[in-house]
Amino acid sequence: MVTISKQQMAEWILLDYLARTHSLKEKISFYLKKYNTNFEEFEKQIKTASKEDFEKWDDYIEWKAFHNFYTSYLKQIEEVKNGNFQLAE
Repeated sequence: MVTISKQQMAEWILLDYLARTHSLKEKISFYLKKYNTNFEEFEKQIKTASKEDFEKWDDYIEWKAFHNFYTSYLKQIEEVKNGNFQLAE
């Protein structure tokens, strides 16, 4: 039997989340450069455009998913750093 401490689990979880956020950050960076704006401004542009641009809508959907996952992981990282997690069997 292997004994793993809560601290060890926290470190592994943090490494996993940090790797995921790094990957997401690279994907988000692509859209920041492509449209030369942040996600919130791009979202406003998409939603208020008079003519629908399918490429931009496709990018918006993908960028939104990356943005939401990234934000979620940042919150989870803070929770783990603060020790606010439980180990389930």
